[in-house]
Formats: sequence, structure tokens, C-alpha cells
Amino acid sequence: MTPLPTAGGEVSCEGCGACCMHVGVPLGYGLFFRPGAPSERERQSADGRRVRAMPAEVRRELADYHAARARGEVPDRDRLEMPCLWLDPDTRRCRHYDWRPQVCRDFEVGGVWCLGFRRERGIGPPPGQAQQE
Repeated sequence: MTPLPTAGGEVSCEGCGACCMHVGVPLGYGLFFRPGAPSERERQSADGRRVRAMPAEVRRELADYHAARARGEVPDRDRLEMPCLWLDPDTRRCRHYDWRPQVCRDFEVGGVWCLGFRRERGIGPPPGQAQQE
């Protein structure tokens, strides 16, 4: 999610957040907060290394959510297709961008899925670019 606004029509993430409006929680991190230890493969993955390196308050936010969900105290954001727990509703930006999971890092800004999510949310194409069907 690196493109910035340009006059040349490049898709920008600024003020968008469409890709984050339906994921509930940072994708892929839940397995690190389930009962039982993650496998060695999971621990050594990019996301596993990232979870271990997160500041304690960021890790605690995820741990608290997953524990409350397991106790039935909060809705399962994954099943309700709610905005990501980390999405700031005012800025439509990730509150913990540096700690986002690999799936978010790999998401193709301006790709088919990005433009589809934007279209679903009524966020138009960049200047000079027609809506793709």
C-alpha cells in the first residue's frame, strides 16, 4: 500500500480504506492468539516474526480482542465482515501500519481487488482513469 496521490492518475490509499472495510481483524494474526502454541512454521513465518516484534500495546490489543471473542464477549468480526480492528474510521488509515500482516503488504494497490472494493464502497477511480468493469 505504498502509492501516494499523483497527478498522473495512480491509485492512492489516501482516504480510502476500502480493502480494510470487510476483514474484521488483521488477517493471519488470529492463529498467534488461539489456545495452544503456534507451530514452529507459523512462528518462523513473516507474520510470526512480526507478531513477536510488535510493541506490547499492539500485541495486547490483538490478544485482548481474541480472548474476548473466545469468551463470547465481543462479536466475531471475521464473520460479520466488519471493518478491520486497526482501521481508523476518521482517517481511513491503518492505526498500526508498520505492523500490518503480510496479506496487507502483498495487496495490490490499484489491482482488480482494490478497484472492486473501491467500487463497492463508492470510492471512485483516480483522476483520468475510467471505472473498470
